[in-house]
Amino acid sequence: MYIKKGIKNVSDFIKEGNDHEAMMLLRDLEANVMKYYFEIMGEGFNQFADIYVSLKNRKKAIEMYQIAILYFREVGNKDKVEEISHKFENLIL
Repeated sequence: MYIKKGIKNVSDFIKEGNDHEAMMLLRDLEANVMKYYFEIMGEGFNQFADIYVSLKNRKKAIEMYQIAILYFREVGNKDKVEEISHKFENLIL
């Protein structure tokens, strides 16, 4: 909903001839979409890792945890990085 409304606002700004505001809003939308994308991907890899742990595939679980940590670091989600790092450490020890 947020994205749809944002795109409509960008369109309205362009129609009004306010290209600068349209570009600023479009950049803001892009940043938010990327943040959501990275959080969704990070959570997906975290869940894959948990599945691999339950299947006793340690090597793949380690790989998935590492990728999840990278995604969450990119968006600055320290709580998720700490949570996944703890699971990662327990797995490798």
